[in-house]
Amino acid sequence: MAKKSSSGPRGTRKRGQHKPATPAGKPRRTFTLSNLQPPAGSRKRKVRVGRGIGSKLGKTSGSGNKGQKSRRGYSRRRGFEGGQMPLHRRMPKRGFHNPFGVTYSVVNLAELNVFRLARQSHRSCCARTVLCAAPPTRSRFLAMAS
Repeated sequence: MAKKSSSGPRGTRKRGQHKPATPAGKPRRTFTLSNLQPPAGSRKRKVRVGRGIGSKLGKTSGSGNKGQKSRRGYSRRRGFEGGQMPLHRRMPKRGFHNPFGVTYSVVNLAELNVFRLARQSHRSCCARTVLCAAPPTRSRFLAMAS
């Protein structure tokens, strides 16, 4: 028995879909105001929910039956795990950040021998050399312990 073709007068297109663009092999028509159409796949139809049982998304509109998620205006807060203790509260707190902390750059006096005697050894000189990579707020000069 021969298989019946289900394509109607519109082919395989559904109601409201635009005609696809012509393939590269066919010659293209010139566009006028009477035959303008968007490219294939550029216009997506909006899903209409709650429009009857034949629309797949009727009655409950895809929200399921009962429960908090099916109610109007539902939105769970960030990190909420349905009453279970959230992960960010299960993890132990570690460490402390001191907002008034001061970073010191430590320079040994033996390292200052690279400077000439006439030159002063202060922070700007240290910042220009490899002794201090970045100029911190304060610096400490340490002597060798013997």
